[in-house]
Amino acid sequence: MPGAERHEQGKDRMAAVEEYFRPRLVALMAEARRDGIDADVAVAVLLNLLDTLDFASSRGEDPQS
Repeated sequence: MPGAERHEQGKDRMAAVEEYFRPRLVALMAEARRDGIDADVAVAVLLNLLDTLDFASSRGEDPQS
C-alpha cells in the first residue's frame, strides 16, 4: 500500500530527526541547569523561541531583528 509505505517512511524520518536533535537538546538542558536555569523555564523559553522565530527561513532568524 502506497499510503502505509509513505506513513512508515515518515515515521522513520521523524525517528532519524529525533535522534539528531535529542543529544543536542539534552546537552542544552544540562548546560541551562548548570547555569542555574530551571528546566521548566528553559523549556518554556525554547517553546516561545520556536513560536516566534521564523523557522521557515533557511537560517531561522528572528523576523523582529
